[in-house]
Parts: sequence; structure tokens; C-alpha cells
Amino acid sequence: MECIETIAKECGYKNERKIYIKSRIKVENMRSDVLLMAPSYDDCWPSEQAVPRMERILREYNYPYRVKVRMYENASHAIAMDMGALKKNAVLRFLLGILLPAEKKHSEACERARKDSMQLILDFLEEWKGVDEQSAY
Repeated sequence: MECIETIAKECGYKNERKIYIKSRIKVENMRSDVLLMAPSYDDCWPSEQAVPRMERILREYNYPYRVKVRMYENASHAIAMDMGALKKNAVLRFLLGILLPAEKKHSEACERARKDSMQLILDFLEEWKGVDEQSAY
């Protein structure tokens, strides 16, 4: 099986992992606008490598739809969460702190990323809505 790349232990992952072409999401086959958001170092998956790779592939294929990418420094995997629900739910905050170390280590950066990412989603959808309305005429 052909390997795309190896993720080194220096990236913070316990074991070296290989990413195989068969497991790759074929982003070039999508037919829609794309918003990619991720922390620059994710506790759950190698977003610091995966997101730039997806963006590069879309560029190489001259992807005809809108692509927006945002990486958040020191954020956790829990970007774009409902901040109101998070503030009200102590159990959820506690679990996030256990499951996502960045939540404890960089709590302010995580909160800023959540706020920014929610606004980014709303703006992206609003732009999409505007484009969709224009193409209807």
C-alpha cells in the first residue's frame, strides 16, 4: 500500500503513524464551497498536516469552488462549540479538560478560537447564501 507520509513522534503523537492513500478523503471530488478549520496542533488528529494537505490538493486540482482555511494556534479540537452551552455545563467543561489537554493548557486561546470559528461559520454561510441567491436570477 502506498504511503502518503509518516507522522513523526516529534509532532506529539505517541507512536509514529503512516497515512495511506486508501484512507485519504478525496477532497478534490467534492462539489461545494469548503470551510476548513482546525487547531494548529490537534489532540485528536494531525490537523497541522492534514489541513494544509487538503488545501494543497484543492489548489492542484484547480478546485472551482470557494475554499477558506483557518488554523487556530493553541486551540483544542473543540472549536465551533456553542459557548453558551459550554459556560453553563460544568460537566462538559470538566470532560473537555480531561479529553483535550489544550483546553486546560490554553483555555483562553481555546475560547477565542471557539468565538472566532463560530463567527467564521456564520460569515461563510452568509456569503454562501448571497452567492446562491445571486445565481438564482
